[in-house]
Formats: sequence, C-alpha cells, structure tokens
Amino acid sequence: MQIHRLGVDDWEQYRDMRLAGLADTPEAFGETLDHARGATEDDWRHRLARMQGERGLGVVAVAEDGSWTASMRGEITDDDAWLYGVYVVPWCRGTGVAQLLLTTMTNWARPHTSRMLLHVATTNVRARRFYERNDFAVTGRSTTNPAHPHLTELEMARSLRA
Repeated sequence: MQIHRLGVDDWEQYRDMRLAGLADTPEAFGETLDHARGATEDDWRHRLARMQGERGLGVVAVAEDGSWTASMRGEITDDDAWLYGVYVVPWCRGTGVAQLLLTTMTNWARPHTSRMLLHVATTNVRARRFYERNDFAVTGRSTTNPAHPHLTELEMARSLRA
C-alpha cells in the first residue's frame, strides 16, 4: 500500500470513495448519502482544500492496482488533533490499512499537539475496538450524530506524547 496525500484535483476519486463509504456504513458519518450526492465539483474541491496546509490532512491508501482502499482526514484545532472520515473498503478490513493511515495521521499531528480526538457511533463496535487497541479511551463526553439524530457518538481521545 502507498499513502497518498489528497489534493483538490483528487475530488472525483475522493467523492466516489466518500459515496461508497456513505452507502456501505451510513451511520458512521455525520453526512447523509443524499447530501453528498448533491455536492458539486466546487463543493468537493472545497472539502479537499480544507485538508491542505499544516493544519489539515487527508490521506488515502492506494493498492498496487491503483484502487483506493481507505481514507482518513484530520484537522489541528487550537489544542487538539481531530480525526474524521475514516473509511476502509470492505475487502480491506482487517488487513492493517487503517493502522497504516492512523500511524500517518499520528506522525503528522504529533509535532502540533499532544492529544488526538475522534467521535465514534455507539453502534460502530468494530471501529471502537480498533481505536481502543490504539490507546484511544472514551472521555465521558458524547454528541448526537448530525446526520442521524437517533445516534449517539462517543468522544475518544489518546495522548500523542511518548
């Protein structure tokens, strides 16, 4: 697997991966499939533009055949690094590709902050177990998923200091 940093010109492939993720696991994201389908090229480019520079990162894992197998996004806020938009295509789950992307995100965030945060749906047991194996712990805070108001998302955090 190769790691590719997303740029604005990746908008079509990124859109296709995002739509696939929303179709596959709709309750894992804070956006609906219908909303994402309605986004224009400019909207997709704007999303990717936010992942540029020192405070934002979007990455995908690319297989030898050129297919995108997983994606992950991050943002540095004033005090923390936030992890978003994690998706692994079904045939790559359990292969270590999510670990590879998380390591990339951790290495990117570590010089900027001492903590990484994320939200995970209470129903997404597989993802929660992955994060727990990677030293994330529930903080005690939660939020409602904006696209699926019936879902509660737990905040999880991990230290980025050795």
